[in-house]
Amino acid sequence: MTTNFFDFHSTKLVFKIHPNDTNSIIPAFVGHMLRGVVLNLIKANDPDLSAVLHRSNEIRPYAVSNLYSLTHRRPERNKGKIILSPKDELAFNFKTVNLMVGKALLSSLLDLKNEQIQIADKTFNIDSITVSTKKYTDEVLLNSPVSDRIEIDFLTPTQFISIVTKNVFLFPDPRYFFGNLIQTAKSLNLLNVSIDYDSFMEFVSQKLYIRLYDLKTRIVKMGKLPLMVGFTGWVRYINTDPENDYANLLPFLLTIGEILNVGKKRTAGMGVIKTKFPIKSDHSAISEKYNE
Repeated sequence: MTTNFFDFHSTKLVFKIHPNDTNSIIPAFVGHMLRGVVLNLIKANDPDLSAVLHRSNEIRPYAVSNLYSLTHRRPERNKGKIILSPKDELAFNFKTVNLMVGKALLSSLLDLKNEQIQIADKTFNIDSITVSTKKYTDEVLLNSPVSDRIEIDFLTPTQFISIVTKNVFLFPDPRYFFGNLIQTAKSLNLLNVSIDYDSFMEFVSQKLYIRLYDLKTRIVKMGKLPLMVGFTGWVRYINTDPENDYANLLPFLLTIGEILNVGKKRTAGMGVIKTKFPIKSDHSAISEKYNE
């Protein structure tokens, strides 16, 4: 199999904001609201682009994060809400792997400094929008250190849906995790070569297994939708065949996951992940996690 798997660009926008009022109380999870904020900003400046991003029944080439703090101070929490003040420095991300969407975003949103936005009926000021772009190629990703260990932090609630049964799974079984990633990559035409889905999934099923994990379930409320349940925490996978050709796909797929999130409602801030490749002797990291 050729290793010329991929060649694509990503664009990341970081919105830095602060609340205008003291004691601004909003839900702890607002990813779906932030998605609406960005899409409305785009619609006001580029209606055609907004229509493209709103297309239904398609895998969408973007994702947002949840709101996060830029300081060491964590906002006060109470019953699924966070209490904010104008001193809180906050941010959220909007990422895309579509080059044309990225360029359109640059021209549409970069002049929005000092604009105001509404999140859960509270007013926030946009302090700045910073943009970064990156090109991903085989050479970049395949030069990453080779490891038979893959560790994933699930930073926001995550759930997977079975394509066949439509059942919800609240556990990062490698078949659902990597199956979701390969479906996203294929649907968005991010692969330069044809990958046989069944063959790849056979590799995942037979060669990848979970060695360690520490997970918790979380409830997410998104407007009028039924309550969503997802898991957060971390998991460590072991690849028993790191020399397999399909193993070369894994860093690429994990990069896609870090850009576009994973699982259900990924465009609304669920399924935010961070990846690392621990070395075999990295026992300290395990102890550190269990002692947190």
